Amino acid sequence: ATLAQALSGARGSFDRWRSRSGMAIVAPTEFGICGVSDYCHALMRDGQPRYGLILGRASRALQMTPGLRLLPIALLDDVRSEIRGALFNLAVSDSLVRAFDAIAERSAPEDVLVVHDAGSYIPGLMMQAAASHDDRLLFDRYLAGESSEVQALARRWLSDPSVDPSHAGPVFLEIDRNTRSTWLRQFRGTIVSHHPAFAGRASSSPGVLALLLEDSQIRTRAMYVPMPFDPRARPGARRMASRIRWALGVARHDVLVCCAGSVVGGKHLDAVARVVARLDADPSVNGAPALTLLLAGRVLDDGLFARMRDEFAACRQPERLVTIVEGDEARYDALLLASDVVIAFREQRRIQMSHSYVRALALGRPLITTGGAGFDDEGAALVCGDDDLEHDLARHLSAVRDSTALRRQLGRQSLAVYRARHTVAEFFGALTKPRDVAAAF
Repeated sequence: ATLAQALSGARGSFDRWRSRSGMAIVAPTEFGICGVSDYCHALMRDGQPRYGLILGRASRALQMTPGLRLLPIALLDDVRSEIRGALFNLAVSDSLVRAFDAIAERSAPEDVLVVHDAGSYIPGLMMQAAASHDDRLLFDRYLAGESSEVQALARRWLSDPSVDPSHAGPVFLEIDRNTRSTWLRQFRGTIVSHHPAFAGRASSSPGVLALLLEDSQIRTRAMYVPMPFDPRARPGARRMASRIRWALGVARHDVLVCCAGSVVGGKHLDAVARVVARLDADPSVNGAPALTLLLAGRVLDDGLFARMRDEFAACRQPERLVTIVEGDEARYDALLLASDVVIAFREQRRIQMSHSYVRALALGRPLITTGGAGFDDEGAALVCGDDDLEHDLARHLSAVRDSTALRRQLGRQSLAVYRARHTVAEFFGALTKPRDVAAAF
């Protein structure tokens, strides 16, 4: 009788959980692999009962998330009757085909596809085809409705499938800019982008949408919803931030400048290094706080990193450039909290939003960005003009370095914008009324 009662109680508990469960989250992999996976897990931690459909491994921390039941994506069809749609939040990984099969063949009107690069995902599928030595699905489904030029570009790369940026980068960009993503016509749900250009009012980045063909499924169907993130700045991360500054040798009155994310081209990182190094070495400024540049991410472009080191070496300050690769989420938050200002630059090539930019908002960090990146449609950051980026950056960094009051004001602005526009609750609330999203934001 006791066992029967226990089983009955467990079934009742599960039925109550299932009746309250919200949209399922289709996530690529565990934290620390990329910004998309980190953002997926933020959505899963909002407290509402949810299914998490995982393409890769799940960390122990994710497995212990309250209210979350993890399943492999193969079981999506089995839980369709229990969920309010599935949110496909994908990055390039070795599991894209499994997720795209569900998007193309088994979608529901309640589903949501979040496009992070607003590109075609075709380059990711090409990499999988190269790895498996089987390109039939790529050409039979995902490139079947594309131009002969795009198909020829894909075949050319597949004949010599190098991922070296100098070889693959131009090909991938050309494919993204000339792909109509016709396979997405089969997707019955809503396509969402977090880039403000899709709101139709991003005056700071008027040419961003020109990176897509006018009849691209993404350009014609994507609606704008600000990128959500869960609350950050937990007490443990704040304590850790103080220890990080001490370990890096950054005095309390000095200024730590952070560029978060992978060290790759397209982020003006060489210009940032040049400005920080020269400002710190300027003999005309006596007694000003010292500047240290922190790169919080993996170095994927060795040549770029070498040029950045050269900038600091030329000013005889090599110790003022530091790099930290952090796979633990709390310690990554601590790196941003330890920083006095976060720089989020982007040369828009694929209509990318920045996960680190929104995380910095949630942490209340002062921000500097560029107009062309199109990140700052809320007025939270100091904005550099793209035509005179280094001059503007030097001016903004000088002001931030010299004024604790300005840093506090910018931090308050960041946190206010996060709370008003970037919470997980705001995001899911917007998705329940998609026709009103553009007006709501």
